[in-house]
Amino acid sequence: MLANWTAIFARLPDLKAQVLRRATAGDELWSEWEMTGTAWPTLYGPVIMTTRDGRIDWTRFWLAPVTRPT
Repeated sequence: MLANWTAIFARLPDLKAQVLRRATAGDELWSEWEMTGTAWPTLYGPVIMTTRDGRIDWTRFWLAPVTRPT
């Protein structure tokens, strides 16, 4: 995970991520994210995480580019 995020921030130093909505059920967290940066299109989508012992254990991102109206 460290290698992946290091590579992402190297290419996108102005990356901004915002959680728009979230819901929890037990060990599971569902969230809707918006990610922006000048070197790529805006991405939206769900991110699902599970936790174990108070830490993130598993995460899946399903982000897709979205064109904003001009």
